[in-house]
Amino acid sequence: MEPSPALSAYLDAWMDDDLADVPDSGELAIEDDVFADRLLYRRATIAAEEARIEKLRKERIAEIDDWCDRRKAKAAREASWIERGLEVFMRFRVARGGPKTLQLPSGVLKLTKPRESVDVRDPDSFRAWARANAPELLRWPEPPEPEPKKDDLKKLRAGESRPFGELLEFSLAHEGEVIPGVYVVVPKEDSFKAVPTERQS
Repeated sequence: MEPSPALSAYLDAWMDDDLADVPDSGELAIEDDVFADRLLYRRATIAAEEARIEKLRKERIAEIDDWCDRRKAKAAREASWIERGLEVFMRFRVARGGPKTLQLPSGVLKLTKPRESVDVRDPDSFRAWARANAPELLRWPEPPEPEPKKDDLKKLRAGESRPFGELLEFSLAHEGEVIPGVYVVVPKEDSFKAVPTERQS
């Protein structure tokens, strides 16, 4: 039994190292060992082609990822360099009496009041004190190990500030008693932020 013209064309086309048009209708009737072997060989060729395509896909993805990483790293370095320059300019401008916000055609430069945070440097001593004196300053997540309620602790700031590296630290007191192991820390300088106007890419 001779194969159909469509099947014959399909079997011959892959020899040209090109994608053959796959017949989209009709059953694949095979009654000859030779054609069965040719189709089986073709199936093995397709499997090898699928593997080659997948390998190529992964290689191209790796190349694109590497290119993206290098371009993004370069962009980040340039952005950081520009922002450092803008920050120095803005701090100098404010030191001479300028406002802390500068609206420019391409965006906004800002110096904002630093946000304070609670630094529990000795959790064990704080927990022991809080259990005995102020359990409301603890929270009990799962598993039940009490944790400091930093928002509530922040409200208890008292006493004079003192330098702590690039920060100012304040001791905390509760009903006149200094709380051990806990400080509120505040950056010494206003924080800088450059907000460029969004552009269409």
